[in-house]
Formats: sequence, structure tokens, C-alpha cells
Amino acid sequence: VGIVIGIPAVWAVSRFVVGKRYKTAGHIPPEVFERATKIRGKVVAVGDSDNFRLYHTPGLGWGWIRNIPKTRKELQNQTISIRIAGVDAPEGAHFGMPAQPFSAEAKQFLTKLVLNKRVQVQLLSRDQYSRVVSVHLDDLELLI
Repeated sequence: VGIVIGIPAVWAVSRFVVGKRYKTAGHIPPEVFERATKIRGKVVAVGDSDNFRLYHTPGLGWGWIRNIPKTRKELQNQTISIRIAGVDAPEGAHFGMPAQPFSAEAKQFLTKLVLNKRVQVQLLSRDQYSRVVSVHLDDLELLI
């Protein structure tokens, strides 16, 4: 009786309560992209007008049993870089190139929309910079 009930119970708890956490985009297996899986997490940084960093929080208990790291050092190699699919936002200054017009406003908009919020994203693919290309599902009407 213990085996018949115990093994399925342990499996159910590990699958639905604990969950499998992806530390970085490199930890996400290809089949997850093929199924266009949806994942949840907390946005810990906004990089530019069309991308942000997500701390993946599967399962239950985040914020009261399990903690999300707060410092940059603790978050190093623990976040997934997300690029929002279909968004061609103005680029900020980088690689010796000047910022495009309205890049600061676009970044400010995305920051206000997602920073420090729990969001759900649908994983579509991985781009040439090892970022996850996804659709941001929460507050989607605000992006249109």
C-alpha cells in the first residue's frame, strides 16, 4: 500500500508543488520549446526596450517558503534572458553606437510594465544570443 500510494504521491508533489526550475536559457531542453510551454517567474531586470531577465519560479511557495534572490551576485547565472517576440523597439546606446530615438522612453515603458512583477511567458525559441524568444502573456493588451 505504501508503494502504491507513496510513489505517485512523491511524483505529484515533485511535479506540481516543487516543479523543475530552469536556471538559464541553456538549461531549457528543446522539447520545451517544441511544446511552446508557458512558464512563470519574477522579472528581476530590464535590459533594453524588448528584453528582460526572468527568475523562473515553478511550483508553489515562492515568496513565503522559497525565496527569490535579491542581489545581483545571487542572481548571477540564475535568470533566463527573455526577448519579446514581434517587438522591434528602439535600441539603447551600445557597442559604440548611439541610442536610437525614443529608446529611453521605450525602456521606461517596459520597466514600468514588468519589473519586479510575476509574469507568465510562452517559450517559442532560442535566438542567436542564447535568449529565449517568447510572448509575454500577462498584460498583453498593454503591449499592443
